[in-house]
Amino acid sequence: MTELLKPYLIWLHLHPHWAGLAAFLISFAESIAVIGLLIPGTVVMTAIGALIGSSVLPFASITLWSIGGAIAGDVLSFWLGYHYHQDVRKLWLFKRYPKLLKKGELFFQQHGGKGVLLGRFIGPMRPIIPLIAGMMSMRPGRFILFDAISGLLWAPVYMLPGILIGAASQELPPEMATKLLIFIVILLLILWCVSWLLKLIYQSLNTSAHRLLAHWWNWVKRHPRLHKIDQFLQDPRYPENHGQFGLSLVFLLLIILFAVLTWSVVSHGWLTAWNVPIYHLMRSVRSTLFDQIMVLITFLGEARVIMFMWLAVLGWLAVCRHWRAAIHWFLVGILCGVLVEGIKHVIHSPRPSGLLQSPEGWSFPSGHSTDSTIFFGFLAILLSYGRARVWRVLAAIIATVLTITIVISRLYLGAHWLTDVCGGILIGLATLCVLTISYRRKVKAPLAPLGILLVAVFSLFIAWSAYFQTHYLKALHDYTPYWPKYTINAQQWWKQANKQIPQYRYNRFGKPIQVINLQWASTLGDVEQHLRAQGWHKESRHSFVILLSGLLSKDKTKQVPVLTQLYEDRRPILIMTKYLDKQNTLLVLRLWDAHLKTDTGLPLWLGTIGYHHWWQNTFFKRKHPAAQLAENASLIPATQLFIQDLNSFTWKQVQYKQIPNNLKNWDGYVLFIKP
Repeated sequence: MTELLKPYLIWLHLHPHWAGLAAFLISFAESIAVIGLLIPGTVVMTAIGALIGSSVLPFASITLWSIGGAIAGDVLSFWLGYHYHQDVRKLWLFKRYPKLLKKGELFFQQHGGKGVLLGRFIGPMRPIIPLIAGMMSMRPGRFILFDAISGLLWAPVYMLPGILIGAASQELPPEMATKLLIFIVILLLILWCVSWLLKLIYQSLNTSAHRLLAHWWNWVKRHPRLHKIDQFLQDPRYPENHGQFGLSLVFLLLIILFAVLTWSVVSHGWLTAWNVPIYHLMRSVRSTLFDQIMVLITFLGEARVIMFMWLAVLGWLAVCRHWRAAIHWFLVGILCGVLVEGIKHVIHSPRPSGLLQSPEGWSFPSGHSTDSTIFFGFLAILLSYGRARVWRVLAAIIATVLTITIVISRLYLGAHWLTDVCGGILIGLATLCVLTISYRRKVKAPLAPLGILLVAVFSLFIAWSAYFQTHYLKALHDYTPYWPKYTINAQQWWKQANKQIPQYRYNRFGKPIQVINLQWASTLGDVEQHLRAQGWHKESRHSFVILLSGLLSKDKTKQVPVLTQLYEDRRPILIMTKYLDKQNTLLVLRLWDAHLKTDTGLPLWLGTIGYHHWWQNTFFKRKHPAAQLAENASLIPATQLFIQDLNSFTWKQVQYKQIPNNLKNWDGYVLFIKP
């Protein structure tokens, strides 16, 4: 596939004007009414952005072509609606799916001219809103103003993810980068096709499932021995509806899934394989700002915070004499405590390590995940039961977002494994099914939601604020990542008798990816001062501005890698670079704080020294394999070049005979440096 598509990429690179015309036509077709519904605009624009980010296509001209195509397509759709007015409804698509026009008309009536701007960023609305604006006789000048603004924003925003992907791929060798870009384009197309196919399958299965459930439900009601199940599961508001029966089947499925997951946790089965990779991934994205935010979010799932809200809502329901709702809300609190603590004491699953102070208790299932699923889920049911579908969907979305953010905070802070939060969600949803089935059995009138909502929100806020005042600083300290510190004998280190020193750098999923080919015993200030005198430059910390300026700059000395390289899930404490004009390359030194110290008092830094390659100019050059091997063989190892700048330090190279095949850019030597 790579060899098949690569000539087309070369052709696009050599003929950017045709690529611009293609971008215009794609954006044009994607914006035309009816036709735009069939074109995967998001996928195509992301693919174009990936080609821009990888320097295959120019940014400015392609963006202008895309903006022009989008505006032209919208203007044509507007003219069709403006000219034909209500005759548009006679089109086959809108006769078959009248809801498309109804949703668009409602959206346009609510937002007016702003709807033209906003509608472009809402997938199904994008090709419909200009048509509806014309049908409703919007002034052409006003439409063009809003549409031009939306077009100017739409193209860069939709291409930005692809641009970043393409830019990140430039860190790879040319052949690998080519394969990556082609893989991304193909993957995006496959994902769009799969999502479209899944949507069709879902609609078909949903219809079939409703028919099958209705058939089973009628069979249960007619069965002489199972008719009592009909009485138990019947919803008095909709006695012929099989919704309760469907919930009972979902409950059985959730219990089976939870049992399988629990067995895997107990036996350390294959379902636990992602625990460690996700743990390392979360530690790799830790930052001070995110720590503060995640601690605030995780407080929403604290048992004492949620229980205060539980008591407040329970009191309100009792005062208002909603006894059935009060009884079920009371059961919510009881079941949460009994289920979580009971399962934890049976399973005895330990929590992840690596924090200054890990939370007390066992790990599986996550109490935060279970409590938030049940409490917020059942609160949404109380508020939305018997209401219009839009309110039910809104309540479900809010409860889901709250639960997911709390779950993510537990993973981010390293308080739980992935299986812990999955187990909490499964058992929480199963409990929620039982409570919902029971609650719906005899309730005939919906509750007044405003009072319950206000009590729940204010009590949750008060409890959260109080908990924040008393526990925030301690929680921020306890959830701080911890790495053990070691003191080693300097002579043993120099002789390589101490085997505790790590030898590999791991990626964000905990897999070894690179050899640590440099160990330096010295103060960080002395290292930086010495290298500056040798022509090295210290790199600033990554930021979006620095990254963007580096990508757009033609000065190779300003170009920095997109992805920060990590050691033990941490960023380098020092990055220094030196541009070698003769070799036309950049040497990059990265040092990490490994919390190692020699008995002489000097800290020991672990790091890597290597080349940072640019391949924009060689992206389309096909090299014979023998020529590529000769070029690699003639390349001087980075450690050899670096040794030339160590005139005031003592150094030695240690050779390792066994070179792992899966680790890149290593010549088999590790450089040891000391004063």
